[in-house]
Amino acid sequence: MYNFGEENYSGTFVGTMKIESKGTLTFIDEKNGLVGTVVLGKVKKKPTDYFEGDIKRNGQPISRIYGSYMSYVEFDETKYWDYRVSLPLHLRKEEKPIISDAQNRPDLQLLGMMALGPA
Repeated sequence: MYNFGEENYSGTFVGTMKIESKGTLTFIDEKNGLVGTVVLGKVKKKPTDYFEGDIKRNGQPISRIYGSYMSYVEFDETKYWDYRVSLPLHLRKEEKPIISDAQNRPDLQLLGMMALGPA
């Protein structure tokens, strides 16, 4: 089980548009007695995209979490994800897509023909 944090939106009508995730995220694995807590936007002397937290088993801390949702995640000072070194995902088109596949949408096919210009 888990909860959602807060999403703060500003600058929609005036100023620079900004979206920030804040609050506390809690992840609970009752079967294994695990509780993970991540606090967003409260890391001292860091921008609001930084977070910190921990994982506890039966109330005892077993791991520390730290990072920024804009760049990297560390568990016990070991980086498990860093956007600067993650390989980009490449899409591949199915040769024989199912009928409901988005590439079969008539509006997209027409848009594609229009982008090619007159023959």
